Amino acid sequence: MTELMQREMQELFYLFFGALAVMLLFFVRDILCNRVSHYRNLRRSLYLCFWILASFLMYQFAYRGAYGAVSWYSLAVFGLGIILWKKVLCDIITLYDTVQKQNGDLKHEEKKEK
Repeated sequence: MTELMQREMQELFYLFFGALAVMLLFFVRDILCNRVSHYRNLRRSLYLCFWILASFLMYQFAYRGAYGAVSWYSLAVFGLGIILWKKVLCDIITLYDTVQKQNGDLKHEEKKEK
């Protein structure tokens, strides 16, 4: 009985951190797409490649956690990992930019037309 519970907890652990890894990948995708926003085809191909990488990454985490079997509670934990990223970790990562703006660093700001 405890071995089964340990295995399920391991599955939840893998899928929770898999969700965090996928969201980190999307964060990198957004940064790259913003940098190449003038090149429409390159941005589209980057977007597609990152979705393919994200699906491969989720598959790898699901396979590592439960040999590819996805249960309702593993999807719930994957969703919780995404919510944690959106509500907590994403704010921590962008905090550096906010602090720089408050300290008067305007190198990334757009200049206003007069």
